[in-house]
Amino acid sequence: MTGFPAGCSGVYALFMHRAVFLDRDDTLIANSSLAAPDPMPSNYRAGDLTDPGRVKLLPGARDACLLLKEAGFKLIVVTNQGAVARGTGTEADVKATNSRVNELISAGHDEPVIDGFYFCPYHPMGSIAKYTKEHPWRKPGPGMILQASEDHNLDLGQSWMIGDAERDVQAGLAAGLAQSCCLRIGSDQPHRSALEAARHIIETDQLCDVSRAVTMAASDAVQPTRLLVVMPSWIGDVVMATPALRLIRERLPAAYIGALVRPGVEQVLAGTDLVDELHVQRAKGVMGTKLTASIIRKMRYDTALLLTNSFSTALVARLAFIKRRIGYNRDGRGVLLTDKLVAPRLGNGSWAIVPAVRYYWDAALALVGEAGDTLPADPLALPEQVHMELGTTAEEEHLAERILHEARIKPGDRLTIINPGGNNAAKRWPGDRYAALADYLADKHGMKVLINGSPNEADLVQQIALHCQHDVVQLCEHGNTIGSLKAIVRRCQLMVTNDTGPRHIAAAFGVPVVSLFGPTDHRWTLIPKRDGALEIILLANEGLGMMESANDDPVGNRIELIEACRVIEAVDQCLEAGEGV
Repeated sequence: MTGFPAGCSGVYALFMHRAVFLDRDDTLIANSSLAAPDPMPSNYRAGDLTDPGRVKLLPGARDACLLLKEAGFKLIVVTNQGAVARGTGTEADVKATNSRVNELISAGHDEPVIDGFYFCPYHPMGSIAKYTKEHPWRKPGPGMILQASEDHNLDLGQSWMIGDAERDVQAGLAAGLAQSCCLRIGSDQPHRSALEAARHIIETDQLCDVSRAVTMAASDAVQPTRLLVVMPSWIGDVVMATPALRLIRERLPAAYIGALVRPGVEQVLAGTDLVDELHVQRAKGVMGTKLTASIIRKMRYDTALLLTNSFSTALVARLAFIKRRIGYNRDGRGVLLTDKLVAPRLGNGSWAIVPAVRYYWDAALALVGEAGDTLPADPLALPEQVHMELGTTAEEEHLAERILHEARIKPGDRLTIINPGGNNAAKRWPGDRYAALADYLADKHGMKVLINGSPNEADLVQQIALHCQHDVVQLCEHGNTIGSLKAIVRRCQLMVTNDTGPRHIAAAFGVPVVSLFGPTDHRWTLIPKRDGALEIILLANEGLGMMESANDDPVGNRIELIEACRVIEAVDQCLEAGEGV
């Protein structure tokens, strides 16, 4: 197994560069004002400049670049080149034109003045099939800026944008540049040319020199004071992140801690003291990401810990101007992180199987500066007395009482809850076996059986209930919620469940669990157990090797391979152990 390096913010931040992003056409060189070429191609469109011989620098453009370069900025040109999609030029033509621009600006200098050129050849209204599509690099999208930031190790929080069009400004804002640092030039603008914009940047930069030096010197010594934790999307993962939240709360007692969660998941953390505020937003699509970032921005968080692996949530943190952003460098989002954590891989390049609890725990350790440098031999390997935890609110308890009363459950009844659903049908143990198990629990152990399911699983729950000889309670018929489910689960003596979220809720409350695993490897979700709380894990393929994953062989790990007799034996063992406590 590979190691788990700690966060790299201290060293990484010191060597990040400031940059000025520059549009090319009508910012550095004349374009729209140029006469059409002679002869003029039939598909020519005004503004398609892909001929190096026609490049003409605008007045002051070269001086602007030299001033900014001397001030220590990296210079990056980002330009839309839809001419390639329209067929009036090729990528090679664009590169040759860019080279000519740099040649004219760099005349008399040993090294090129422009540090990088990025261009987008795509356009949704093109005529060349290969290039006819929308693309995240096309301004006002931020793709070119974000890629340049990754390639050149740029600090976007101290960078600028200069362009002649509103799409240039919007691209800078979408990449996370400050509004005051996105300058539009033109005869009707405060800065009429690139040179005037450059002078404004130099003046502003000089005023900030002292402040910047103090900030950089102190950055590594200052612990987060306002922390945003971006929580996982799934219920079970949120529960598995609670040990990490507790660690953060204990190590940073003075910090204000907010959590960003998707709708519905906020009920999982309700009733705990793990966070100070819950932000409920779904960052779906470009506009959803921008809206979420605009809301989070108002909270002025100085640090974000991303327990997700998604690009969109990392982009939210970046657009919210959160200066320090810690997360695993996966799914192409490294450009958006300041502290890039490395998820371990096996020798063949595949991801090592790391339990989610441990995955989140190590990210929290990196945040507080206590991360180790190796992945322990024991995949879970958490300190003693570390466990998952949940709470309930008075409202959740009241709703649970109402549901149980409607279902004619008496205070002294012994309760088993079965959870036959799951987001993937392949993870579901056959419904007729769950029905037979419910009858066994009623006959042998005198249990009242509750069947849990989401609203989307109501038909599955009903089918199981119809196959039962004894009366069972269909919780989804009584307005059950995630919040009331917590309160109901903690009253139960047993849960039997597939690999799905309620399993973790039961474990967090110390309820014995029988967990059934088919084509999802159980080692991804190993969980710390509370004292006296038994969990029995039943695998479809008990002969699976340590270097094999159930996920890689769905046929050989079909969940129906778990025989009913094995589940009954596990149920008896859990209940007998509970009676002996």
